[in-house]
Amino acid sequence: MLQLKADVTPSDADNTKLTWTSSNVNIIFVSSTGKITVTGSGKAKITAMDSAGKKKGSISLKTFYNPSGIKLLLGGEAAKSAEVVKGKGFSLKVVLAPDSTSLKKGEKLDPGSRKKITWNSSNEKVATVSSGKVMGTGTGTATITAKTGNGNTATVAVTVK
Repeated sequence: MLQLKADVTPSDADNTKLTWTSSNVNIIFVSSTGKITVTGSGKAKITAMDSAGKKKGSISLKTFYNPSGIKLLLGGEAAKSAEVVKGKGFSLKVVLAPDSTSLKKGEKLDPGSRKKITWNSSNEKVATVSSGKVMGTGTGTATITAKTGNGNTATVAVTVK
């Protein structure tokens, strides 16, 4: 995250309260205090405007999203394990934790692949997974893994009855 600061002039101005906006919250989210969070790769313009809507300043930014972590949610809650009846299924939702735009030494920038999620089941005879949709195929246990394009993983232990 990065905190933006706007200087209002003149220093004795009556209207110093600012409203912050982003031209694309899918790229950069900006809080009411000017704190920005990178949420995707691309370009967005951040604007600070006085509360009267008469004066404004803006900055255009280009970002490269590099998620620092991944979580899996089931029913809106963090999922570490789940049970399902054979023949039934459930959906896992991916939440990516934002990070800086730094690259590891020797790493080439490929922004599109960083948000790409690959799914895997440790035992497809017990549970299969496709785009986060898990199906119980046989009794037993399996580990479902979601992996980001830059190598972060999250797992859910699935028991099928």
